[in-house]
Amino acid sequence: MSAETLVKEDDAKEDVPQSAKMIPMDIKNYLWIAPFLSFTAGYLIMHSFFSASKIPAPALVGKPIHAILPLVTEQKLNLRLLYQKEEADLPEGIIINQTPIAGTSIKPNQPIFVVTTKKPLAQHAPHCIGISIDELHQKLQAKGISPRIYYLPHPYPEKVCFAQSPQPDECLDKNKLILYVSSGNNKPIIWPDFTKAPLHEVIDFLHTYNIEPYIISDSSHKNYYNNSECIVVDQRPFAGTLLTIDEQKPLSVQLRVTEEYS
Repeated sequence: MSAETLVKEDDAKEDVPQSAKMIPMDIKNYLWIAPFLSFTAGYLIMHSFFSASKIPAPALVGKPIHAILPLVTEQKLNLRLLYQKEEADLPEGIIINQTPIAGTSIKPNQPIFVVTTKKPLAQHAPHCIGISIDELHQKLQAKGISPRIYYLPHPYPEKVCFAQSPQPDECLDKNKLILYVSSGNNKPIIWPDFTKAPLHEVIDFLHTYNIEPYIISDSSHKNYYNNSECIVVDQRPFAGTLLTIDEQKPLSVQLRVTEEYS
């Protein structure tokens, strides 16, 4: 090869543009981005294939908790019990609230919080016999009991309970209580015999008729009511007397008492 030919080749190499010489170098500078682009593209492709579509939340309110189990399993719902509310008038296990509400878009396995009913703890019937109906209303209202009241003629004073169902200390069914209240009775009664009876029992009986007895005793002990050894030995009116009880005009009753020693 001649010297002239070598000079021409060197001149041709010098005529190549500078930008063409830099292209391979520029591509190498950006090759580190390729793994990230590949990962992002793969994630988007997989997400489009496997992501679950949203579904509307089913209407659960008003249904028993056991009845919705097939629906929960079929739609892959994540049911969570928030709390139980006492409801005497509803069966136990009824759904009364849900979050999210029915129709809201949710994903499979998204939690749905529900509130269900439960029966309140059984109460025992309070003692109502011998108590005025006005006093009973306040007493029962404080316990959440709404009684059914029947007014019937009875020797007990007017508006005083003389019977109840259930009996005192028995369990109430759904807090239901029936009271039988005296509507008054003007028929004459035979005055009972109080002799040999404990004084505190006689006083309790007379108080149901708003009668405050006058007590005569030779003993220096004045706290008759709390003295269990005090018994009645004489009375006025006499036993067997035919009387009419008038709550507006309490009867005058005298009792002679003594202490009975064992």
